[in-house]
Amino acid sequence: MLRYNRPGIIVLILLVLLLIGASAVSGGKVTSSNSPWLEGLLGVGLLVLAATTWRSMQGFMQRAQPADGIVMEVKRRRRSQQNPTFISTVRYPTAAGEQVEFSASHRRKQSLLSVGDTVPVLYDPTQPKRAYVKSFSQLWLASLLLAIFGSVAIIVAIITALVR
Repeated sequence: MLRYNRPGIIVLILLVLLLIGASAVSGGKVTSSNSPWLEGLLGVGLLVLAATTWRSMQGFMQRAQPADGIVMEVKRRRRSQQNPTFISTVRYPTAAGEQVEFSASHRRKQSLLSVGDTVPVLYDPTQPKRAYVKSFSQLWLASLLLAIFGSVAIIVAIITALVR
């Protein structure tokens, strides 16, 4: 089962922004990138990746078991003062009674979770380490962002091709 990796998604999003920027205003005039086909191809690639991550999450949701997790630790990773990333370590019991820990990350000005908080968890019973805090951002945000950026890239490619 394909599981997306967040650094890969971030790189793809940056590539889309770069390509969109290539069609931006330059010296007061709108300029187009080298090829609208490149933007369109990138957009299609992002939409395929969005569909793949969505499908992977759908498969996970069909197998997922609910549990109540406890936040054991919250670490602040300094990317910048204004936009830090928080990594929360969550422990939950499986249906078999095994205690499992996993990490969940979120970006906010301050952590949404505190040590000792109880959070809803969804986990794969065949791979208990594959678990998520049950929230929209943890489960669906990556697919949504990929779909949005892919759609924008395709729209920019179509507009660029029509303007030429």
